[in-house]
Amino acid sequence: MPTQGLPKFPAGTVINSRYELRGKLGSDGNVYEAHDGHFDKMVAVKLLDPGEDESSRTWDEAQRLEGLKSRCLLDVLNADVDGPSDIRFIVTPLVSDGDLESLAKPRSTDEPSAGGVGVMGAA
Repeated sequence: MPTQGLPKFPAGTVINSRYELRGKLGSDGNVYEAHDGHFDKMVAVKLLDPGEDESSRTWDEAQRLEGLKSRCLLDVLNADVDGPSDIRFIVTPLVSDGDLESLAKPRSTDEPSAGGVGVMGAA
């Protein structure tokens, strides 16, 4: 059954009795700045639609992110389901100096350089 999409969540909404949403991050998607009440720190919370078809995708995405390690990727701090609402979510550290795309641009390389690095890494 297709989902209608998640509603917009106002500041103060609490997910899983732990993450208090403070505001939406970015112009699209469902990523929010949130306060982690257990660790008293700010995090990013990605909310996913609660539809049946989303359940396995959520865990696949969380497992792939957890399995990938790079200075260009954020760690997964938590992935769970908010019981009362059935909303799945993934929690990562909050990037405080802009967004990941902006932070990655100065570190990117052109294609020939990237290919050379790949060959060196394989040798």
